[in-house]
Amino acid sequence: MKIPRALALLLLLFPACNLGTDIKGTDSTPIALAMRMRAPLGLEEKGAAKEPLRIELSAETALGDFRQKRSGVSTDYQLVQLGADLRYSLSRGKDYSLDFLGGLIWNRAEVEFPSGGSRIKSDRIGLGPQVGLELDYRFAPEFEAYGRATYGVLLGDLGASGQAEAGLRYKALEQLHFFLAYRHWRYRNEDVLGDQGVGDLDLSSNGFLLGAEIRF
Repeated sequence: MKIPRALALLLLLFPACNLGTDIKGTDSTPIALAMRMRAPLGLEEKGAAKEPLRIELSAETALGDFRQKRSGVSTDYQLVQLGADLRYSLSRGKDYSLDFLGGLIWNRAEVEFPSGGSRIKSDRIGLGPQVGLELDYRFAPEFEAYGRATYGVLLGDLGASGQAEAGLRYKALEQLHFFLAYRHWRYRNEDVLGDQGVGDLDLSSNGFLLGAEIRF
């Protein structure tokens, strides 16, 4: 049975008009930056053991360019993420602690896609809930090993941001720590520029994370 020409034409055009071309790529950025702060909520009584609940504020960034897996075209991007979380100690010993994190993240992603001889820009902002776990282990008075994983849903941006990192912290002063970790950060966004032929964005960033942490 022959397919009518009109129907055949619609079948050919449908995939191109559906959601646009999805973009997927991985960037190996040499280094990214972060700033974090931990502080008590002021609920503990004088002379009592440290309270298990604290607040954490964070600011992180990743920027660079990645090559799209399908086309190999270089694409520039910049991600900025702010977080406000409550940290609750699930388990705490003399040299270690296992904390649960829960709160909100704000994320802004700027991506420039090459199109023909020009470039088109997507600037997306999202806000949503985030959860995570962190394990800290102090093996020397000034040094601490840690592992951390977080995942957040960006409601206003129809996206998601998740990362995992493992590294070392150095206690420079009583309240000031510096850390260096290897991090995998994955950012996903739906229909970033559907009206211009760009569908979903799936970006992974792998590299070192350098940062400072203030603890009160």
